[in-house]
Amino acid sequence: MTPSRLRILIIDDEECIRDSLSLHLAGQGHEVLTYPVPGRCPAFNDHRCDLQGACADIVLVDQNMPGMSGLDYLRHLTRHGCRILPRNRILMTGDAAPELEKEVRKMGCQIVQKPLRLDQLDELVDQARIFLSTDRKLSRID
Repeated sequence: MTPSRLRILIIDDEECIRDSLSLHLAGQGHEVLTYPVPGRCPAFNDHRCDLQGACADIVLVDQNMPGMSGLDYLRHLTRHGCRILPRNRILMTGDAAPELEKEVRKMGCQIVQKPLRLDQLDELVDQARIFLSTDRKLSRID
């Protein structure tokens, strides 16, 4: 059995995108946390992740942001032992160049083309949910 309510992180420097994705997902009963840049996200830290469980079920991150690209953020999560399932780490981009796709997939993550339609978002969430256990324990993030 799969969980119905997920915790989803959205990291995008465009407020309108964060808001529209968040409103849609929250309207479906999910817990949604949004951040304008990776450095503001509690999952971004300078040490190895020492949480017992994942801090979220899904992370959606934009590729083109000031200070750090979405790909670099995904690399950072991988290097620091992030417990979010790699396949549930999703890079959003307006320019899914073949080299970028190859890099993202090599890490076991997903890449989606922007603009992201809400039905596509629903499908991503449904696919991610399949790999989650109902008795999973999400760690607190502050």
